[in-house]
Amino acid sequence: MAAGHGYREWCRSLPACWGRHGTGTGAHHIKLIGADVDEAALKEAWQATERALRFAIDFLKGECSIPRSAVLSSPNVTLVPALLLYHRDGKLLPGEAQLLRRWVYTAMAFSHYSLQVEGKLDAEARLIKSREGEDLFAELIRRASGTRSLDSALHPRDLEQKYSTHPFFKLLYIAALRGTARDWATNIAISDQPMTSGAKIEFHHVFPRARVQGAYAKEEWNSLANLAFVTGQTNKMISSRLPTQYMAEVAPERLAEQWIPADPQVRSLDRFPDFLAERRSMLANVLNELLGLPMHDGHGSRPDTDELPVDEELIAEEPDAPKLVGERIEKLRTAQGVEIHADYQEYRIEAYYDPSSRTVTIPSGPGRGTYETPSGAAVAVVHGINPQVNPNRNGWSFWTVTATGELLQTIR
Repeated sequence: MAAGHGYREWCRSLPACWGRHGTGTGAHHIKLIGADVDEAALKEAWQATERALRFAIDFLKGECSIPRSAVLSSPNVTLVPALLLYHRDGKLLPGEAQLLRRWVYTAMAFSHYSLQVEGKLDAEARLIKSREGEDLFAELIRRASGTRSLDSALHPRDLEQKYSTHPFFKLLYIAALRGTARDWATNIAISDQPMTSGAKIEFHHVFPRARVQGAYAKEEWNSLANLAFVTGQTNKMISSRLPTQYMAEVAPERLAEQWIPADPQVRSLDRFPDFLAERRSMLANVLNELLGLPMHDGHGSRPDTDELPVDEELIAEEPDAPKLVGERIEKLRTAQGVEIHADYQEYRIEAYYDPSSRTVTIPSGPGRGTYETPSGAAVAVVHGINPQVNPNRNGWSFWTVTATGELLQTIR
């Protein structure tokens, strides 16, 4: 692959810990450049680093259908394929490409690198050097799955209160590209980097915002289940028309390519909640297929969870090795989690924050329930107390750690 804009664009997104030759990083085993090197050794090490990155970029673009680095949920996702393919001289055994692809999608879906990045990279580098075959990939995937049980299907409820900023949205975009989804008006395959401005992909509200924002909550009409991928010119053509109007002009196979429920009855404004529920079920199984998980069969509840992978077993030989959860957070943790609260209007809402999964549980009162992010819990509280206002809030600044009086973002 010749050096060019595409390669530079991927490299600009990479984290500093790759190839770092200074001190102060915990990712000791993923370095290809040592602390004390002369000019010749530095040049050789950089060539090795560049070779590893080219292997990874080719894999992510070709095998995973990730067209550019901005589609990744984190640039750190590049590093495990880079190190593995570097040690394998760019070769994988039969079936391993699919397993590595599953790891990439799993790491993206569950925000694997949102915390303790260098510790995780160091542990994964040790795995790559010490294990082989299915045992290696099973452990990598287990770690990337976080607290989830390795083979538990995503449930439609896992897609509630998920928006275009969530990693699931990027995975659905990848699924649309892999499935060669075609634009609803032109019937031409959507392209991530088209030559004409009108063919640039935009995400489209299936039920247009202008028609639903007065009747339904924002967390419904702005959710993943109400988003599809069309070209800019098609988005303008649809304008504010309801699905009952504009979908009559779209070929049924185009709608099926983007997992639009086939029943035309759910495309009317009064059936919007039914449309969302049906499409969430379809999208959950699209993600399950990408992630190599069982299909959700419409029964059962939330997925089971496993304990977090025990990274200490792999990195404890380093006296300053990073821990899964910092000592400060451990001191704040109770049996239910870290005690947090929010003061909103005349209410004080008490809740618990789980540092490992980053979930927030509100045991009682407005917004009662468990949420996958602090912001999701904040939105629920605001909507429960004052449904007339825009509920969007930054959860990291909305919640306060009760024991310290500091914002939740201080232990992020």
